[in-house]
Amino acid sequence: MRRIWKTLVGILAAIAMLLTGGVITASAYADEPAGIAEKTGTGSIVVNPANSGQKYDAYRIFGVASYTGNGDDKKVAYTIAEDSPWFGFVTGNGAGTSYVEVSVKGNPRVVTPKESFTGDAAAKNFADAAITYMDQYNTEHADSQITPDQSATAGATDTSVTISGLDLGYYLVTSTTGSLVMLDTAAETVTIKDKNKVPEVLKKVQEGNIWDSENDAKIGDTVNFRTTITAQAGATNYVLHDKLSDGLTFGTVTKIEKISGDTTTELTKDTDYQVLTGENAQSYAPNGTTTEEKDTFTVTFSEAVLKELKAGDQLVVSYTATVNEDAVIRGDGNPNKTYLDYGKKDYTSHTPESTTTTYVWDFDVFKYTLEDGDKTPLAGVKFKLTTDLESNSPIEFVEKTGTSIKSYRVAKADESGMIEFVTDSNGKFKLFGLDSGTYYLWETEPLQGYNKLTSPITVEIKGTAHNGAVHVDGSVTAVTNNTVEVENTSGSELPETGGMGTTILYVVGAAVVVFAGLGLAVTLRKRQSRR
Repeated sequence: MRRIWKTLVGILAAIAMLLTGGVITASAYADEPAGIAEKTGTGSIVVNPANSGQKYDAYRIFGVASYTGNGDDKKVAYTIAEDSPWFGFVTGNGAGTSYVEVSVKGNPRVVTPKESFTGDAAAKNFADAAITYMDQYNTEHADSQITPDQSATAGATDTSVTISGLDLGYYLVTSTTGSLVMLDTAAETVTIKDKNKVPEVLKKVQEGNIWDSENDAKIGDTVNFRTTITAQAGATNYVLHDKLSDGLTFGTVTKIEKISGDTTTELTKDTDYQVLTGENAQSYAPNGTTTEEKDTFTVTFSEAVLKELKAGDQLVVSYTATVNEDAVIRGDGNPNKTYLDYGKKDYTSHTPESTTTTYVWDFDVFKYTLEDGDKTPLAGVKFKLTTDLESNSPIEFVEKTGTSIKSYRVAKADESGMIEFVTDSNGKFKLFGLDSGTYYLWETEPLQGYNKLTSPITVEIKGTAHNGAVHVDGSVTAVTNNTVEVENTSGSELPETGGMGTTILYVVGAAVVVFAGLGLAVTLRKRQSRR
């Protein structure tokens, strides 16, 4: 067998079994053989190492008439029947004719590799051509498609997998990540290596100047996301799926960049990739079936872009979303999940999901006064919340009805909100939809007979690392279960002008004047008598 059959790379695993008889003669390679019979028997292909979770399919392209010898001296007679679905690939105008020659007579016919068919690059091109032919053939022959002769799937912990029950022949072996590398074809059991690697997907969300797996935001905020796909050689059929939770509204894909070494290139929408949203963003189950629930959006990369990718190149997808009124407060937060489909177009090859979580926070306020040691709630007390000590930037809220306590959520940009809120009959209200950070709670209108707080209460919401813990600064406050407790005391205010107090001051003042006048008269009389 010529050296090409030993060094063929990319997808071809030839199973040339030890046969009983049939030494190859020159006539076996003649252009017009009188006829050649295929040998019978079975063998297996061992993929070692294999990628866990990958499905390996073996497609028999050529049969084997016989072979003899070993190593570089090995000679093999390959055949193809006229009714083989691969016949059009290696005859006429088929792409395979650039790599092999097929005898013009006989059935089955003899297949011989061309002298130019040598080296890894040629083998990869042959592999690509075979896969392209198979895809096109299956599209045109819906009722008689090319299907695997045998398949095997590596388990989650398997490092190798065996495809058994294969008739003798020359096989195209594909996996969900791509095609395989042939090492040897000298025995009934052929071992090949899967040098393909699974692409990786990693999603990050922006928090300040940092990209991480979690962030905090308030309702109405725009959140920036970035998904990085690390490609592998032989990339094909990359489709990125993204699913936002109900509390996040998709904005837009702002840009997609390809990073190869030190070179960054921005891709062109609708040429290098296509974005689909809504009903067009189809999601798939692990077995390749469609799901009723759609993705938020998908990104399909062109094969022209994928063909240029080298192992380790990256595709970076940047996009935005807005936190909406359906955001989960505290708890599990608002996740955003993504995964990549790759390999065959059967949608069974998914990367593991990569997830980020956006957290939104809240806190309660309890206004009360102490009576005989008991906390008596104060209803009707008004407050506002700002982000500055000058009280120049009040946050707008909208009231949410149907809640156990009076509740206000942060208003969205397109909503007309209120800047003042009031305690309910239990002396409470809730503020929700907040980002982590420092806020200032101002009392704007106390109850009659009670003193107004002279300065704001500093409220700090710690971020995800602290589970949204609420801290306050102020001697009149305490925190219990993320509730800011505000004690208020009644006080004596100055009476209105003309009131009894003022009158008393007037009377006392007049008395002082009278006594002062009497004293002055007595003094003057004493001075006159001394004279």
